[in-house]
Amino acid sequence: MAKMRTKPQIEKPSPVPLYDVPLTRRKALAKRTWKALGQSPEGKKEQLRVISELVETRTEELLRAYKGVKSVSWGYKRKAAKCRKGLCVKFRVRKKRSTISEEKRLPLDVLAYATVDNSRQLVVIPTDVEETRLDHRIKPQNVRRIAISAGNELEYGTITCGVKVRGPQGYLEGHYAVSCRHVLHMTRAFHPRRMTGGDVSQADAVTPIASITRIRGALSHQALRSHDVALARITDLPRFRELLASPRPQRWIQDDTYLGDSVYIWRPEINRPQRLRIVEAHLNSSFSIQYDTSTGPITVFHRRLFECQGDTRPGDSGSPVTTDPEGTRLAGIHIAGDGTEKAPGSRAFFIPAYELMNASRLDGFNHNHRFILNP
Repeated sequence: MAKMRTKPQIEKPSPVPLYDVPLTRRKALAKRTWKALGQSPEGKKEQLRVISELVETRTEELLRAYKGVKSVSWGYKRKAAKCRKGLCVKFRVRKKRSTISEEKRLPLDVLAYATVDNSRQLVVIPTDVEETRLDHRIKPQNVRRIAISAGNELEYGTITCGVKVRGPQGYLEGHYAVSCRHVLHMTRAFHPRRMTGGDVSQADAVTPIASITRIRGALSHQALRSHDVALARITDLPRFRELLASPRPQRWIQDDTYLGDSVYIWRPEINRPQRLRIVEAHLNSSFSIQYDTSTGPITVFHRRLFECQGDTRPGDSGSPVTTDPEGTRLAGIHIAGDGTEKAPGSRAFFIPAYELMNASRLDGFNHNHRFILNP
């Protein structure tokens, strides 16, 4: 019986490794991958994770490589005061130049790796350049929702939220009102280190609902310490809860991936939330704000600060910022703006809630203290 011949097995050629593909083609593929990520909610979360990580880890390297750059952040491109879609890495310079040598030119994009369909893939993140010349217009702001009195001085502001504080052993340490330090400690009347006590009441009432404490963040040019947040011990809990009728979120964002492209500010004199478009995230203490005090201005660098664009007005410091118009999740605390209400490109700034709810950022507390939001 004749033997049957078996068909020889032909070995299939393995795919060409990505590092053998020309760089121009790799970048073209990586650009498409980055754009495709932004088409789905999960992809947008991965974009936020990648770009936040890139700015967090490579800022120092980029500042050394390009001497004219003042800071590195992430956000959305702007043109004629209008935001465009798509996240980018942002370089902030004192002034843009029309002509610049090739070796000093800022990169048009930055390479990184993202997780796409459970695999690591190269992505190209576009860049943008903005000037810092208008940053001097950013100022802390106050409004008339609560009145803070100390001695013969009187200041107005608003409350962000209430917290119940539990100590290292789980014991209840009290209920506190949360707002900006420059509001509760009246920085326009006192130097930040000289405010010793005072009372908080509703703007149109006399009876106090809270008393000022020394539980507060630092207002300092030392970048990693600054935290424009302070607590006041609540003395009349029922009236305080009436004051904070809405919103009263029970949850807050744990990191940047909880944010979309917009947030909502709850201004005290308006009964509805107003939409703010996120345009930039200032990380690594890259952005400063000038605070007026009784002894002159001080420049404060904030560790993490989000810049928004929208219909804002002078005032509103301490106003809660939420992720949705229903106010179900706290995004942060509004602290400053440029005072250009309804103007194109008006700017507002908030500290993210994961910084706000971090007890260890406040003098008098440590990482063993835990905050329960709006109990």
